[in-house]
Amino acid sequence: SISGTSKTAIGYALGYVHAKDRLWQMHFIRTFASGKLSEIFGKNMLDLDKLMRSLGFRRSTTTMTHVPMDLFEAYADGVNAYVGELTFLPIEFYLVGTKFDKWTVEDSLLLGKMMSFETGVRWVLTTLRQTILESAGKDIADLVIPIEMDNGLGNFTTVINEEEIEQMGFYSPKKQPEPDLTFNGREYKELGAIWKKEGAKKKNPTESPTFFVGGSNAWVVHGNYTKSGKPLLAGDPHLGTRIPSVWYLCKAKMPNGNNFYGVSMAGLPDFIMGRTDYAAWGITVSSVSYTHLRAHETSLHLVCRLLLEKKK
Repeated sequence: SISGTSKTAIGYALGYVHAKDRLWQMHFIRTFASGKLSEIFGKNMLDLDKLMRSLGFRRSTTTMTHVPMDLFEAYADGVNAYVGELTFLPIEFYLVGTKFDKWTVEDSLLLGKMMSFETGVRWVLTTLRQTILESAGKDIADLVIPIEMDNGLGNFTTVINEEEIEQMGFYSPKKQPEPDLTFNGREYKELGAIWKKEGAKKKNPTESPTFFVGGSNAWVVHGNYTKSGKPLLAGDPHLGTRIPSVWYLCKAKMPNGNNFYGVSMAGLPDFIMGRTDYAAWGITVSSVSYTHLRAHETSLHLVCRLLLEKKK
């Protein structure tokens, strides 16, 4: 639990407690995203470092001018204030023989970029589809990875109508049944049966909703349909499991009554998901394609291509 008289004060306090509990995690992700892991772990990390430097996340942070700089600066000050009080760094730093450089605004922006990259994996499907297209032709590519799937849109958007919801027993517009709070998997089996039925109507079996790669969900239920009479909000950001967790649970109090409860991410001065006393917010991963790819021919590839053409 932290408290402050302003947003920047909360940002400072958040940076302080993040550093107190997650300093090695923050340092490791920053090092990874900067393409500097080989400085700690040796030449085995060179290929990964080359990839990260080619992607250029660190370079891109210099053009991000739309962020609240005062909040990010306060957060960095909080991180560095905690580190400045330490006699010894956490044990991980000594085990791998590295030091901690001062935290900067760019470091926080870098971690935000990494989260975007982690959730924007549609480019993997795009490159895979292109490889299949070039080697096996369009028909096979369409069968394995339909264009709608590559885009994350189209036939993979599932819409359930009133009749289907009634059939599943989740909701009746005439009479609201008592909620069954005992989970037995029945709901998922019935939902799966509907998906199977709908998928069987399609000529292409890969268009079935069950053939779905990646994804996430977020939903809200109106207070008319909850036991408490208040709305329920849920969000699944669909991030990979890791230790320590990507999330940091926290409560922030301000004198004016603007209290925040929720999850932050070590390295960022914000509550990614959470609530106040009056409102709540959540996130999810849309799994749409928002990464632009461009084919680039290196000088080595150019020479090889010319030699092959000359042979022909």
